[in-house]
Amino acid sequence: MFKKIIQTSVLVGVLSATTSVAVAGAFYAGYCTWGVAQVKGNGWLPWSGDAQDWCKTAQKAAKDMGKKADFSVNFKEKVGAIVVFPGWKANPLGHVGIITKSGVMKSMNDLDGKYNWTYNRAISGFPKKASPVKPSCYIYYNMNKI
Repeated sequence: MFKKIIQTSVLVGVLSATTSVAVAGAFYAGYCTWGVAQVKGNGWLPWSGDAQDWCKTAQKAAKDMGKKADFSVNFKEKVGAIVVFPGWKANPLGHVGIITKSGVMKSMNDLDGKYNWTYNRAISGFPKKASPVKPSCYIYYNMNKI
């Protein structure tokens, strides 16, 4: 009886750890954060959170990792960087994409829905030209993975 209770407790602990987005690198499948993590980090990134939080959580992760950090948070657009958008009325959790060429990004769960990439999306005028949202930052990480 005692052994079974311990196994159940361990199982519950494992399930809660794998479903939590508070763990670095854990992102909901099919969403923009998950899509970027698949391309840039083979499914895992050293920071976590909703898209709107990535500037802050990536900066904290870089600070915690010190010289071992192989990424940085910047405020200049660069091909290969992750572009981070703050939340807005229609999407309070923000959005992330990958810069494919100057002024252009690809992103998941944007226009084409969950699990689908939208290519050649202009950064200026995102999400709508009538009410654009400016990027919060750019994260330089695995710049050759586009």
